[in-house]
Amino acid sequence: MRISGEALRVGVTVDVSSFDHFSDTNMEYNLTFYMHQHWTDYRLQHTSTLNRNLTLHGANVDVIWVPDTYFVNAKRSLFHTVTTENRVVYINTTGGVMYILRVSAALACNMNFDTYPMDVQKCELQVGSHGYSAQDLVYYWRDGLSSVEGFSNSYLPYFSIQNRTIVETSDEYSYLYFSFELHRKVAYFMIHTFIPPILIVILSWVSFWVDHRSVAARVTLGITTVLSMTNIIMNDPTTSFLPKVSYSKAIDVYLIWCFMFVFAAFLECAAVTYNCYYWELRSKNPPEMDGKPSELLGDQQETEEVKTNGTISPTNGARPRSGKTIFRRSLARLSQRRKPKKPTDAVRDTFSRKVLYGHTAPIDRYARFIFPVAFLILNIAYWNLYLR
Repeated sequence: MRISGEALRVGVTVDVSSFDHFSDTNMEYNLTFYMHQHWTDYRLQHTSTLNRNLTLHGANVDVIWVPDTYFVNAKRSLFHTVTTENRVVYINTTGGVMYILRVSAALACNMNFDTYPMDVQKCELQVGSHGYSAQDLVYYWRDGLSSVEGFSNSYLPYFSIQNRTIVETSDEYSYLYFSFELHRKVAYFMIHTFIPPILIVILSWVSFWVDHRSVAARVTLGITTVLSMTNIIMNDPTTSFLPKVSYSKAIDVYLIWCFMFVFAAFLECAAVTYNCYYWELRSKNPPEMDGKPSELLGDQQETEEVKTNGTISPTNGARPRSGKTIFRRSLARLSQRRKPKKPTDAVRDTFSRKVLYGHTAPIDRYARFIFPVAFLILNIAYWNLYLR
């Protein structure tokens, strides 16, 4: 609508009465507010002896022209009609018009959950004209940044409202934008999402201090922690209300890393068990000494000789030998049996006895240090990355 050949300027202010609901699943938020629109229509000038404004309520508003204002990003809108239509028009003597109406709207908000639950969502309230171009009607925020009030009184359990900004555009069509940031509060998620996996990971390290011969206890602890982490990942209540997105969220990354630590602790248990079983077999079947064993040597010598009337007769026709020769060979055989073991064999036997008879397995000693340090480094890197 043009007045005197110029585009009609409509000033807008918004008074938020309640921030009703924020839905991650539907990517929307519900807002109830009073919208004030101000413009001048010289055709509505009137005289009043009391200098009072002319007031129009409810259906009487339809007798005058009002802007065709709509909310660009609204999914659903509701104009309140209880007990009467919640709209009113005030007209002063110079033709200045103030149009007030109460609106509840479900407004779309494009969200990104890359850093969930440390995410920051930016939402907007967009106002524009449905049928008039910028040559006929131009909107502007009447009181600057103070044109939108009431957000400071709004309370959201999971968010804090910060960084409010306003924008005016008048290209082909005139639009007003009021944007704000919703910073998600992490305290709830720390209690229900982060602390339980941390405790489960620490619990999986208990197996490093359990006697490696208690295989049943270590396996039971490992399976329990793995299944507990699987249940948290599959049935996390803090992610059940989120939309199914194709990218991984920050909480997914943390839970997967915790699962990998628990699974690695379980694999460490299997490695220790196999190592102990290996050394147990080595202790039951020690390696042979250099050369032939004394028993085999004696058997070979006895096959070469056959006792006949107190003498030894070789099977290959060699000269018979006396009992002194047999005695000397017995002494040599005895000395060979008492031959000291190699240093490497002694070290190997000592290591096997430590592993088999109650000493801590070397893998467990290393795991007691490596796992906590690696998990600490992971947490430092994770929180520095996502809490920036």
